[in-house]
Amino acid sequence: MPPPPARKEIVLALRAPSTTPVVQPKGRKRKCVRGNDGKSSQQERLNLASGLRGKFVSLIDGMISECGSEVSRLARDLTEMQGRLSESGAMLKALENSHPAKVFKLEVQIGELERDLGKTASSLLKEKKDKKTKSSEERRLQHQIESGEGSASRAVEEAKDALRVEF
Repeated sequence: MPPPPARKEIVLALRAPSTTPVVQPKGRKRKCVRGNDGKSSQQERLNLASGLRGKFVSLIDGMISECGSEVSRLARDLTEMQGRLSESGAMLKALENSHPAKVFKLEVQIGELERDLGKTASSLLKEKKDKKTKSSEERRLQHQIESGEGSASRAVEEAKDALRVEF
């Protein structure tokens, strides 16, 4: 966006023509350039006032034109900003509308994860139980083998003794 134009300040010091003549201080006399005719100096003042009035009107017209240009630029900027605001509003509305669907989808995923976690925990407990059962079965078999070895070794000893006796 271009920067706004610099402000111009115009100071005018215009004297309005008066109907009463200006009183000169005592001791000074008026000098007329064109003779002593009062009409000619009054005519000069009217011409001067008319010229100054024209310059003044011209300056005011210029200022009004600048203001009109600035108003047009601001109106364009306002229209552009309103368009952007409208787009932003539409995007916000779309986000608001998609929010409940996203929340529902996430809730479904959380439910699935909780169910999977429950299955995993259940499977883990079952595995622990099976391991414990296998371990106790293993200990029982180990004990049986150990006790069987004792009786087997006795049987072997008895068999050896019996063979010795025979020979």
